[in-house]
Amino acid sequence: MIKPIRRVVSINDNKTSICLTNLEWDAFDTLCEIERIRRNILINLIATYKTKENQLSGLTCGVRLFTLQYFKKQAVRPRKNQAQKPDFNNIFKILKEIFEN
Repeated sequence: MIKPIRRVVSINDNKTSICLTNLEWDAFDTLCEIERIRRNILINLIATYKTKENQLSGLTCGVRLFTLQYFKKQAVRPRKNQAQKPDFNNIFKILKEIFEN
């Protein structure tokens, strides 16, 4: 069953919540495992970039769009090997694609 789950996150020492379905959280957590980045760090990057570039969408929407775009890119771009550290070039590229278009 698809059930919304609200989680409290800290963005620059301010608490806010993100409500995603269990499937969306699972996909986001899988993305974090692949990139070897902690969930809160990536959420902070999304929040910071979203705030700078686009005031129109909320953080929950930003996390959804990032996750969707990430896996879309993964589907067409085979990985040579598992990342040893976060691929920030790829992360920032996806952020630009989402929030600058």
